[in-house]
Amino acid sequence: MMHLPVDRSLGNEFLSKIYAKQIAMCGCSMGNVKEKVRLSLDVSLELNQTLEDLAEKIGGTKSEVLRKAIALMEVMVEAKQQGKRVGIADKDQPLATEIVGI
Repeated sequence: MMHLPVDRSLGNEFLSKIYAKQIAMCGCSMGNVKEKVRLSLDVSLELNQTLEDLAEKIGGTKSEVLRKAIALMEVMVEAKQQGKRVGIADKDQPLATEIVGI
C-alpha cells in the first residue's frame, strides 16, 4: 500500500485521482487489460538501486514504482495548474514543506 504525504487542502479528491490514474496506467480496471508498450530505459546504477529499494518498500516491481511516480506527478501537475499547493505535512498540521519546481 502506498502512503502519501498529502496537503490536507487537496484531501481525498487528491488520493482518489492518484488511485484512478494508477488503475488506468496498469490497465487493470474492470478486468479490461489495456494494450501495453514496452520501454527500454537507461538509468544510472544509483537510480536503479533507488528503484529497487522503493520496489521492495512497496512490495512491488520497479515498473510499479515508475507507474506510481508518474501517476503522482500527473496529479501534482494538475493540482499546481489549478493554483493548489502540494507538499509534505506532519499529521494534522499545516504544510511543512512545499514541493516546487513541478
